[in-house]
Amino acid sequence: MQAKRSRKSNELCIFYIKSLFKIIAGRPEGARRLLSPENR
Repeated sequence: MQAKRSRKSNELCIFYIKSLFKIIAGRPEGARRLLSPENR
């Protein structure tokens, strides 16, 4: 049960990273603003 949950969360993490890379590739200035620490 625990291993299954871990695998699912890992897939979600991969999906999140992939979408983040898509955003960075699509809009560099938007990604830079998103990743800038002063926005937090």
